[in-house]
Amino acid sequence: MELSDNELVTLLLCSDIALNESGLYPLTDAAYSCFAKALFKSNLEPANLFSMSENSIYDLVNQNKELFSKLKNKDFETRIPALLKRHTQLYIQLSKLQNEGVRVVTRANKELYPSKLRNKFSKSSFALPSVIYYSGNIQNIDNIDFLGVVGSRNIDDDSESVSFTNKLVELAVENNYGISSGGAKGIDTISQVQADKNGGFTVISVSDSLTKKINIKEVRESIMDGRSVYLSLSSPYSRFSGINAMNRNKLIYGCSNYTAVITCSYQTKTVRGKTVIDMNKGGTWVGAHECVKNELSKLLVRSNGEYTSPGNDELIKTVKCIEIKQSDLLCAKDFESLLNSKSEKEIPVYKTPVQTELNFGL
Repeated sequence: MELSDNELVTLLLCSDIALNESGLYPLTDAAYSCFAKALFKSNLEPANLFSMSENSIYDLVNQNKELFSKLKNKDFETRIPALLKRHTQLYIQLSKLQNEGVRVVTRANKELYPSKLRNKFSKSSFALPSVIYYSGNIQNIDNIDFLGVVGSRNIDDDSESVSFTNKLVELAVENNYGISSGGAKGIDTISQVQADKNGGFTVISVSDSLTKKINIKEVRESIMDGRSVYLSLSSPYSRFSGINAMNRNKLIYGCSNYTAVITCSYQTKTVRGKTVIDMNKGGTWVGAHECVKNELSKLLVRSNGEYTSPGNDELIKTVKCIEIKQSDLLCAKDFESLLNSKSEKEIPVYKTPVQTELNFGL
């Protein structure tokens, strides 16, 4: 695998593979973004780090204190040289991944890195993902319009969500939209299967075990036939973690022009004796709010079903979105006509539900 020096440095500093030394950990996307800005301000680029001493790195950080003010760990002068020394192990791991069908692209690769993600994240509060592992044709992310589909893993008590998802995906695929999802059980899998059934393209952002997932026969065939691309921000060998699952949400929304929330739940907490929504818990709930706040994609929210999730109702009340009913889908000729028939509901001021006392009759 050929890499430019800038790509190599980005991988050495930010990838979570080939980390054999105890206590050594890569830079976060936020930390690397700060460091990249500091290098740029000094007319340097990542490749220059190969020839910089610990003192030079320390001076660079010290000269740009404002860029690093929000970071807790600032041990760059010792951690960066240590990370740069692992290039032999890194190339071994990259070769192994390539043999398993996994490629890697870094933010330093201006040709291959999806410009859709680069443009959206540059305008958001999220740092641009430094490293993306993938399998399939990643360039299709820029070449295709996508509908993101998100929702709960558990839909046993919400049979309408299945028919809603299937019809919405069918309409979108008929209008040449691809489907973006997280590849989890429940709504994610339903949308993916329906897209495949209707000949649509899918981009699946997984939170763990990329190498295992692409070895599933149906997945492998879909990738080889050019109908899917799989993405991951964590090591292709990683196990599931809640943090990684939350982190990949931004890829689902970032790849999408529109994102449909099929089912959504929230958790509550007590604040000054009042029951309120916890804005930091609930993957779909938090992801939807982050999507709207950072304008990653336009939000569609399913409503008015007999078993519609309470979280959907609260989303409709509190965020800018397009409300979609089951009856809307049945009347729509195609996806574009559905969108044209609905207007985006404005929220005058971005409202944080954690400040609102709720009457839960659950």
